[in-house]
Amino acid sequence: MRGYNPDNYVGQGERSAYELPPEGEHFVKIDFVEWGRTRTDKDMIVLSLEVEGYGKVKHYIVDNGNKFWDWELGDLFDSFGIKPGDMNFLNWRDKTGMVTIKHEQVGDRTYAKVKEYILKSRQGDKPRQAAGGEPWESW
Repeated sequence: MRGYNPDNYVGQGERSAYELPPEGEHFVKIDFVEWGRTRTDKDMIVLSLEVEGYGKVKHYIVDNGNKFWDWELGDLFDSFGIKPGDMNFLNWRDKTGMVTIKHEQVGDRTYAKVKEYILKSRQGDKPRQAAGGEPWESW
């Protein structure tokens, strides 16, 4: 099983080789997905999302035992074109979708956080672009 390398993620201060993505809407690609547990022993899904030109942002979907779990998964499925209810993470890898990124200050560090998934119906015909407006070459 592939592990986690903190040097590859934004928000790690001097260890990060990537620039913090600006706030706003970004097309992203699912790089890695795994099950995890919170400190309070709740199930969660850990997503590594690649933001072209900026590196990776981690996002956590926590099962709090309420309808928000289903709402967030439903929005993720829609945004990334994943069959609703498909919990086989191998089918999620390399899917592209669109998210809104917000910055969060924790102590003296700024982190990029996924605020929301943008549904396909709201993505329209926006061109998938890398940082600086250049078309994505690698995707």
